[in-house]
Amino acid sequence: EAPAFDLKFLWEQEVGDGVYRLLGESRSGWLPSYVHENLKMVPDGVEGMAARFEGDGYVVFDHHEELGAGRRLTIEVWVKPEHFSLGLPYTIVEKGGAEGRFNYLLDVIPSTADYGWLRLSLMDNDCSDVISSRGLFNNPPIVAGRWHHVLVSFDGLHVKMIVTQVAEGGYVSILNGGESYLGPNIDLCEKSDPLWIGARFEDGIMQKFFHGEMDDLQIYTSSAR
Repeated sequence: EAPAFDLKFLWEQEVGDGVYRLLGESRSGWLPSYVHENLKMVPDGVEGMAARFEGDGYVVFDHHEELGAGRRLTIEVWVKPEHFSLGLPYTIVEKGGAEGRFNYLLDVIPSTADYGWLRLSLMDNDCSDVISSRGLFNNPPIVAGRWHHVLVSFDGLHVKMIVTQVAEGGYVSILNGGESYLGPNIDLCEKSDPLWIGARFEDGIMQKFFHGEMDDLQIYTSSAR
């Protein structure tokens, strides 16, 4: 659980085309700078709406200083991938991306057509080295066609991952990826590039699209307890 007062970004789809909050307050003037036409709003199967990413759909928010990570970061989001294609990472959210440098990147690395592995990638403070959670421990799997509540957190030393998977009939299973040690007091890269949801901006083009549904993306500048 991350403290509510450290919530810096919230993207949800309960009203109209979505509600966007920065610094924990509603900012109706702070809207995405671009929403691709292949992004749709659909019922989430419970009581609200979710964003459906079809084909090359994605969302872009311009940079804001509060979206940087510093030495603490928590990302929380609901995802339901439709399917996986081997060799193509599915991007959930990325901050940065220009010239191959970024603040943080959360994506899924496909293993089969049915499931993939959650990955949090970070860059160090001089934006030169990538620090990735892949291979450091048994990351929680993400299964196609099922809703997952994802929580990933970085406290300057460790990465923590917890995935709650909702199967047919409402059965819930909690998959704890444990903690991995990355190094002593790592400060993260600070880039003034946009926040990309559902795709990566890499080599001058949008790629590595997310296919499926996503809801309630939250970004905190604190680590989860």
